[in-house]
Amino acid sequence: MRQIAPDLFAPMYRDANAPSHKLPPPPPPPPPPAVAKAPPPPPPPVVPSRNHPYGACEPGQREFAACLGGAAPIADLGVEQAERAVIAGLAHRGGVNPVVADSVARGLRNAGEAWRILRDRECSDLPLIENGLDGSLYERRLICRIRRDIERVEFLRLRYGEN
Repeated sequence: MRQIAPDLFAPMYRDANAPSHKLPPPPPPPPPPAVAKAPPPPPPPVVPSRNHPYGACEPGQREFAACLGGAAPIADLGVEQAERAVIAGLAHRGGVNPVVADSVARGLRNAGEAWRILRDRECSDLPLIENGLDGSLYERRLICRIRRDIERVEFLRLRYGEN
């Protein structure tokens, strides 16, 4: 006759001549938790430009789309910095009084907002037919956005930068 919960206790028989039983071995310890690999550190931010059209990203590299996803905000930041540089440079221009400088700064900010709307529309709707773009639709949209940002920075520096 067995007792309740035989897996927790050695069986005990009423027969005194029955062989004695050993307790089952303890279960093996659980394996240590898997250590998650930390993602590789992000590349140092390289602002996309004509010399580095994808920033720190290289076409064909592993995780190219993810790298482009990180380069696009850096390119956007480059546009913002160029706009701020033009606005800051207004104070140093001869013949530009504060009223005109304020009006020009407001106009530049409004033009920047309108340009972003156009860029976003163009790069969301037209990258499938743009020449020179390869890869997935996501990659094409990011490359389009980065290219437009590079062009905008160059335009701001050429047209409104200090002489």
